[in-house]
Amino acid sequence: MPEDPSPPPVAPEWGASYSEDTPESQQTRCRRPKSLTNNILRSNTPERHTPCALPTWKFDDLTEDIMKRGVVILALMAMAVAAQSADAQHRRHGKAKRGPGGSFSVSLVGADAVGDLGTVVDKGFGLQLGGALPMAADGHLRIRGDLGFVVYGIERLYYCGFSCRVSSELTTTNNILFAGIGPELVLSDGDVQPYVYGTAGVSYFVTSSSLDDHDGYGPYLQTTNYSDAVYGLKYGGGIRFRMGGRNKPIFLDLGVERHDNGIANYLTRGDIVDNPDGTVTLYPNRSDADLTSFRLGVTIGG
Repeated sequence: MPEDPSPPPVAPEWGASYSEDTPESQQTRCRRPKSLTNNILRSNTPERHTPCALPTWKFDDLTEDIMKRGVVILALMAMAVAAQSADAQHRRHGKAKRGPGGSFSVSLVGADAVGDLGTVVDKGFGLQLGGALPMAADGHLRIRGDLGFVVYGIERLYYCGFSCRVSSELTTTNNILFAGIGPELVLSDGDVQPYVYGTAGVSYFVTSSSLDDHDGYGPYLQTTNYSDAVYGLKYGGGIRFRMGGRNKPIFLDLGVERHDNGIANYLTRGDIVDNPDGTVTLYPNRSDADLTSFRLGVTIGG
């Protein structure tokens, strides 16, 4: 039987350089079913797949990304200046009144990967904390800060050490941690408060693994497999519905956000391969890494 002239794919060593995909490999790279079950849960059998090549990004791509982010930042600055000018005008005419004040919020987050990230990742879930303080007398312009995380992949393997009488669970999670600060504009006060906002900060893509022995005390070994920090913009809006509270109002908070993370390096489910000799091989991806997220939470104050 004639031998296949094409050699089998070789897993690159960690730290090796990656070449640009050929047209043939681009047709098959990273093809995985877009399913919540497939991305969040995984069987106990490790999955090996063809490594994802890191594409080459040209100067034009970088320029376009910088210009897009610059437009968003200028829009945020213009929103803050316009609201501040309106507040100053109200002061001059003696019409300033107390509006929404400081607030604290906690929200559940459901995320949907878009663009290039959406070809290898489907859904994610997480938590977000936020706070805001008034910057103007009427309280409609506020400075807002957000801090949160999104888990976009979970992988579980079961491991026996000296004996399977004592077993451990190896859990690998793919996460995005984000933080940012920027202006928020409350369009109207009262029992219903629509608002828009934008923040600038950092997004941290990190994949970590931990070992747990099921004793209820949490993981006893943990390591970071791969990470990358990028500059991140977040902009969106929402509506708060007052549910009660006398001294401090309590609102049901519904919102939609866009996470503009630009180009990032990251791992997804299946990008860590356990080799027979005990070493691991990583297959990082590099692409646009944007998200659309939906929030459901509670805001106290405002």
